[in-house]
Amino acid sequence: MDVILNKSDMVNQQQPIRVYGALMWSLGRVIQTPKVMRVYLGSFWMHRPPNAFEDCRGLRDAEQADLLRDLHDLPRNSAIRKVNKIVKRARQAKVHDYTIGHLKKEIPTVFGKAAPQQELIRDLDKDSALCDFPKVEKFRQSLRLYKFESFSKVRVPTLGMVEEALSIDPSKLMHRFPLSIDPVDGRTNGSAAKSYLTSTDLPTKTLAKVWTLADRD
Repeated sequence: MDVILNKSDMVNQQQPIRVYGALMWSLGRVIQTPKVMRVYLGSFWMHRPPNAFEDCRGLRDAEQADLLRDLHDLPRNSAIRKVNKIVKRARQAKVHDYTIGHLKKEIPTVFGKAAPQQELIRDLDKDSALCDFPKVEKFRQSLRLYKFESFSKVRVPTLGMVEEALSIDPSKLMHRFPLSIDPVDGRTNGSAAKSYLTSTDLPTKTLAKVWTLADRD
């Protein structure tokens, strides 16, 4: 979540700093997120009043430019986040399948299954990379509800397809985003943009709308 302090030119240059500090302190107690909140200074008016302060005009203009650029990049960044989430969930599913298959393999096939099952649950995180592992205690609680002999074996063909998808598909998706047109300072020339847009085979009217939206300078 980001914040816009609009009409910030109605106060002098000291007030936004005080507001920023108080805002971050207050929101930090109720919004639990690892991402540092971005606070923009803005001055968006239909008709700017004559008594507006001018002492931070350069800073406000730079902040507004940052805001407009971030809004412009929002669809692309959102798509990249979705791809990253898909990759993360696929990796979690792969780890889960390997873990379940390993637990089934370690259970005796005839007698004395209860004690080994409890031992496996207890040593669940032993010699494991916790960065890829589910939340251990919650996983232990779930495992206690099942008998390990009822689990499925590792599905090697399916996991092979998952591995292939993780190694190939995300990079293909990333290359579909317009990074190959070599932007300089966030901008690209018309010929590079035109060649990329025409390669999408979209209708001319649609491409015209995209061009108008992107050409915001």
